[in-house]
Amino acid sequence: MRNFEDIDSIGLDETSRAKGHEYITLFVDLKKRRTIYITEGKDNTTVKRFAEDFKEHNGDVDNIKNISCDMSPAFIKHTFLHKY
Repeated sequence: MRNFEDIDSIGLDETSRAKGHEYITLFVDLKKRRTIYITEGKDNTTVKRFAEDFKEHNGDVDNIKNISCDMSPAFIKHTFLHKY
């Protein structure tokens, strides 16, 4: 089972596989340089889904100290990222 208890720095960004705007969002552990979660979409619900998965794998969103995210404010609205 994956264990995210030591993760305190994450990066996230969206990408589209085609011009049809079918987006996915990737979340990465910035220190270990590894992808830890991928989900469809690019809105604030993607961050909510990540947070749920993160917690299921012993991660604590309150321990996250650094976030790299170049997305719009609408993306982070109503999520744990909003405090940054």
